[in-house]
Amino acid sequence: MKKTLGIALHVLAGTPLAPASPEAKTSVLRLPGGTTTTRWLSRGASNSGGWGTALERHLNLELPVAAHCVLDLAEEGVDLESLTDELHPRWDRGLPRIRATLDEVRIQFASLGCHPTPGTLLVDLFHPPAADRLKKLSSWCKRNDLALLVRTASGSERLGPTPEVPAQIPLADLARHFLSPEALA
Repeated sequence: MKKTLGIALHVLAGTPLAPASPEAKTSVLRLPGGTTTTRWLSRGASNSGGWGTALERHLNLELPVAAHCVLDLAEEGVDLESLTDELHPRWDRGLPRIRATLDEVRIQFASLGCHPTPGTLLVDLFHPPAADRLKKLSSWCKRNDLALLVRTASGSERLGPTPEVPAQIPLADLARHFLSPEALA
């Protein structure tokens, strides 16, 4: 893999449903040093199986060399409030942890001769969010070279300019949002 080839770094910060496909147990990226996992790249921060792995496999399915790395950084008890409120007791498990993990993975990719490119932060919201929290999250994503995509169970609640997808969207349809820049504009 040449340094000019980019790997888009995507982050899952929600708790999506488990995939139906049994082959999504280990994340596989075809890198210069051989097959590796996002768990290794993130020094254990990323969950190495399940839904995020299924999305990564789907995004890289027909590519000769992986171009997408999906970090599943979902953590129990971290919601939109703890992600966006610096005074929240779990704040350090939210955006600071995501930022530190992204930096670590970028370093790992650079050591492998790859060039990490901006990706997407996917957040699950099961209740309508406060507009100020969503705006703060959107600003954070812009500062950290991430597009923002929100999965929501409340399909009737529009989130304004933030791209939104329904919670029950199939994996293949969701993957199109990660591949299509105009869908996230």
